[in-house]
Amino acid sequence: MPGLDEYYKYLDKQDKSTADVVTKNGTAKNGKSKKARLPEGPLPGSVQPGVRYVLKGGVTVAVPSALGEIEALSEPPVAIVLVAAPIAEVVAAPEPVAKAVATKPRLRAADRRSDEITAAPTPIAPEYLPPLVEAAEPTEVADATARPRRARTDPAEEISDGDAAALWKRLPRHIQLLVGMTPDTKEEPAQKYYSRGFKESRQQLIERLLDPTMTLEDTARVLGVCPTTVRRYTNRGVLPHYRTLGQQRRFRLSDVLAFLEKQQKQALKRRKMLFGDKA
Repeated sequence: MPGLDEYYKYLDKQDKSTADVVTKNGTAKNGKSKKARLPEGPLPGSVQPGVRYVLKGGVTVAVPSALGEIEALSEPPVAIVLVAAPIAEVVAAPEPVAKAVATKPRLRAADRRSDEITAAPTPIAPEYLPPLVEAAEPTEVADATARPRRARTDPAEEISDGDAAALWKRLPRHIQLLVGMTPDTKEEPAQKYYSRGFKESRQQLIERLLDPTMTLEDTARVLGVCPTTVRRYTNRGVLPHYRTLGQQRRFRLSDVLAFLEKQQKQALKRRKMLFGDKA
């Protein structure tokens, strides 16, 4: 049996004997067009088992394949059949109807959102309403500069004319001058020139001038103690005072003088108890 090499040599000889010289335009020397030579061997449609085809020198050559390839080619091919459905049975769903059905709920949902946004919440009236209470009349606020006046108590014992004259002489000159200038009439001459009435009488005005308001600093300097000691006196209640709207302590000169006089009497009493009449 001839081998593959001898078969290839045979094919080369056939090519050399039948090949013609071809020009540039694809025609032979005699002017006739050269027909394409069909490849030798079996046609492409006829597939033989155990053979594979190789393109060599422009010619398809059948070459026996290996054993594994022969077994693979021996299996029958699986035919894939495509069955086309009849045109009459394929019914497409109408798109406009589906779009209308799909968009209709969306439009309704959008309308609901817009209605919820634009609609103002309706106020809900409570089931129980409290009874109406008339507003109380505004109370007058005490003036920060006004100080409370304490009630003057009458002396327990009446002063005789001689004692009164002695006290009058002991008063300072400016106090005698202010108290002695008492008008003859009840109405003050200056009241005629003011449409509003005065808040205090002339005697109260003189008392306010002679009994001025003192601050914590002034009181500490008059008593000769520190401000903390003055606060202790006020907390114990031995030194009368009042507070302003800003919770600042204020004192009157008469209260401070009375406190000093009381302190001197207590000091003199303690000396007598300690040293007897020698004090």
